[in-house]
Amino acid sequence: MRDHTGTEPGSTIRGVAPFVVAYTIGSLLSLHVGRAMAKLGARDRLQTVVWAYQNGVARP
Repeated sequence: MRDHTGTEPGSTIRGVAPFVVAYTIGSLLSLHVGRAMAKLGARDRLQTVVWAYQNGVARP
């Protein structure tokens, strides 16, 4: 039995199509970014990035 790693075109990871995995990851990232923005009181992603630079979380 061959182990599918998802690296070949058209392959699946445990029976899940790659576009489903990508959609799920994208949804989770959006959820986490939205929650972080709410905690910071940021209106948009740019304000979140500015906060990260000002507080040493991100570096240029």
